[in-house]
Amino acid sequence: MGKIEGIFKSEIVRLAKREMRKVFVPVSKDVRVMKGTLSQLRKTVHELERAMTRQIKEAGVEK
Repeated sequence: MGKIEGIFKSEIVRLAKREMRKVFVPVSKDVRVMKGTLSQLRKTVHELERAMTRQIKEAGVEK
């Protein structure tokens, strides 16, 4: 590969990486937020399931 072709190729690669970063940085932030939300939802569901089980046991004892 000639010197000019190598320079063009490296410049294209550099610009492509730059454009990809522009796209993926906001996406990765969104993914991080969604993972946090999912974690909170899992904890909430787990707490609700435990509360439901507790209420079912209490209702069974009272009968």
